[in-house]
Amino acid sequence: EECGRLAGRDGAVLAAVVVDTARWQLVHFSLWAREAPGVDGEVFQVLHLSTPERDALPRGRQW
Repeated sequence: EECGRLAGRDGAVLAAVVVDTARWQLVHFSLWAREAPGVDGEVFQVLHLSTPERDALPRGRQW
């Protein structure tokens, strides 16, 4: 539910939940087009991201 909520917010480029098998924990990951909204966790600034044809990708789940 949290992943879907984040993905639907304005400025969200990507949201995913993965399993860290070293610790058996869920890890939430999100990528934002501008400054991340006020959410808990570590924040990293990506200075450059190549996104050729990003607009051609369909929205939503890809599986």
